[in-house]
Amino acid sequence: MSRFLTVAIQHPKRCLLLGLLFILICAAGLHKLVKNTSVDAFIPADHPSILSRDKVRQVFGLQDPLVVSISSADGSIFNPQSLNLLLNLHHQFAALANVRQVKSLVSEAHIQADDSSLQVAPLLSEQISTLRQAEDIGRKAMQMPPFIGTLVAYDQRALALVVELVEQDKADETYQLLLQTVAPFETTSQHIYVAGQGAVGGYLSKYIDTDSRRMQPVVVGTILLLLYLAFRQFKALTGPLVVILASALGAIGTMAWFNVPYYAITSALPVVITAIAVADAIHVLTAYYELKAQHGNWSQRRLVGAAMLDMARPITLTTLTTLAGFIGLSVASIMPPVKYFGLFAALGVLIAWLFTMLVLPALLILLRLPETSIFARRQDNRANLVGKALTRLSLATVRSPGISMTILLLIMLIAAAGAMHLRVDRAQVENFTAGEPIRIAHDHLNQHYAGSAYLDILISTDSAQGLVNSTLLEEVAALQDYLQSMQGVNKTQSILDPLGVLQAQLEGKASVSRFQGDEDSFSQYLLLFESSAKPTDYADKIDNQYQQMLVRAYLNTDLFSEEKRIVEALQGQLPRLFTQQGVSIELAGRVNVDYHWMTRLGDSHFRSIGISMLLVLVFSSLLFRSLSDGLICVAPVAFAILVVYGVMGWQGIFLEPATSMFAAIAIGVGIDFAIHFIERLQLALKHTPSLEEAIKHKFPSAARACFFNGAALACGFATLFVSSLPTLQRFGLMITLACLTSFFAALVMIPLAYRWRLRRSTNRARRLSINW
Repeated sequence: MSRFLTVAIQHPKRCLLLGLLFILICAAGLHKLVKNTSVDAFIPADHPSILSRDKVRQVFGLQDPLVVSISSADGSIFNPQSLNLLLNLHHQFAALANVRQVKSLVSEAHIQADDSSLQVAPLLSEQISTLRQAEDIGRKAMQMPPFIGTLVAYDQRALALVVELVEQDKADETYQLLLQTVAPFETTSQHIYVAGQGAVGGYLSKYIDTDSRRMQPVVVGTILLLLYLAFRQFKALTGPLVVILASALGAIGTMAWFNVPYYAITSALPVVITAIAVADAIHVLTAYYELKAQHGNWSQRRLVGAAMLDMARPITLTTLTTLAGFIGLSVASIMPPVKYFGLFAALGVLIAWLFTMLVLPALLILLRLPETSIFARRQDNRANLVGKALTRLSLATVRSPGISMTILLLIMLIAAAGAMHLRVDRAQVENFTAGEPIRIAHDHLNQHYAGSAYLDILISTDSAQGLVNSTLLEEVAALQDYLQSMQGVNKTQSILDPLGVLQAQLEGKASVSRFQGDEDSFSQYLLLFESSAKPTDYADKIDNQYQQMLVRAYLNTDLFSEEKRIVEALQGQLPRLFTQQGVSIELAGRVNVDYHWMTRLGDSHFRSIGISMLLVLVFSSLLFRSLSDGLICVAPVAFAILVVYGVMGWQGIFLEPATSMFAAIAIGVGIDFAIHFIERLQLALKHTPSLEEAIKHKFPSAARACFFNGAALACGFATLFVSSLPTLQRFGLMITLACLTSFFAALVMIPLAYRWRLRRSTNRARRLSINW
């Protein structure tokens, strides 16, 4: 280690120039950064749920659509103004480059038949001028059950345009174009909402841009302010600032150079890296100023070299344990955004260590920081107020172990009780605050239509014409009946629905239901429907070989716990519903994709905690050459994680992608406090057998440095509160709470653990003496 440090001490200008060159190279790659705000990013591309979804896209042309709803504030939507607007918007949307097709009353077929004729045509094909025409269209639309809840609101106060896209990756651009298109038509009596999964991705993209501009300056400014308060010199900010820039730009720039997308949760990455990167610089500067106060006659190179040698071991230990936390997060998760978050956060931490070890000492030598008054009192070994207050807390713990243990156990019991209420859950719409247009539009769809979340059931046979089977058709009808009996499922659709309308019209039935009949009548009605309607009227429900059929269920919620209940109940029912040989059933659609990656989230979360905790325990035990010291290191972090789980449980905060990352990060970051305290305590105990004297001698300096380290972390993570995304705000709250709890837990638990260990050693020695 001393040889490694010698490079910076002997060649400061070269180290500084190389460091600045590295920063410039990484910054140059930022223009290559590509955003990916899709929910699909959270699951591997070869996952069965993605493959099933892609099969539905290929066969039936269905993706996650954008949905535009025209809503009337004055009564029925069936009025000339609203219907003419629907016609106008339909044609404008259809002309957009990334739009494959638009479904609305302008395009979808209305079926009307009598003994002599059959008419299958759109309800609205030209501008209308009278209210009677509008009301006639409304009456005919309500005679078509497939339209109700999908294209026409249940209360007849809104009409929808379902916009299917060519390229889902360009959904955000198309979403912005739709907003621009509808904006001139918004009035006080007529509201227009744009929603759907593509809209969510587009809105997230805007949020990411806003967050990037807002959070990074706030976190850097906050941390620099704390550094000034800690050292009271503006020149002292230069070194930490370079370390921050190198670590944040190094991680994000490397992502860009290697074409790794910038996901929604990546918005938190620069904040996390910045908060962590400054920690080691605080400890190095503290050691430097203490030596400067005690040995003012030393040369600058000697001062910097001694400070670096003093801190090299503990900051290397803390870097390794922080790396362990992020590696555990990356290895355990199946979700690419989380895997890359852990990987590039680890890279940022490693870069921060390298710059702290090489560039920071180079800057200290070149800047020749003068002595600061706040460290002058070190000359007579008097602690400052912060160090003295924190040391008193540790001494009080040692002097009253019973009370301290009781308080700790009480907190653990309360936290454990809250943790029992913790659940894995999420709703995509909760990424946005209640007043955001995207959330208002989402709620509008779920309140007035069948729902904004889709669960697709792909029914495949092993031969052409395989669907022309009366038993299989009865099973499909039974599937739809079962789905619609489930709470949360508002509607289902299949080819049986339009055929049921056709059957009711031709047979003169008063009420419309799904098609009922044998193979021959199914073939006849299907042939009649195909010959009268456009191919697009049935292409999204059955293939032209009559081999594959799609049943789509509409859910009015995207809350994972509700989706899980529906999907798992359906999975259990499908073997009972379908008994035909040569028939395969696959679940697809947004709901199925969300179900699978969220189901894996809980397992990967606790796996990442286990891996991170194990790695940290192994590193700590090896570095201190003691398993008991490793366990003492881990204890405060475990306590902090339990406290955070308790808060989440009591406050009803879900464990979802962003909040699930806090534990692994907290393990890697939170253990740093324990390592610094144990390092100083062991050093002091070599010179005095008294634990209280050791604490009085070494804790003030370590406690002060760790306090400002913890404050920098907490304030850095707390800047996530200004994020536009509520999920990142919750993540910021969790990680801030975890860091502060780890700090105070280490301040209390480590002296308690050493008190117990020293007393045990004393008792053992006493017994041996008596036996001797």
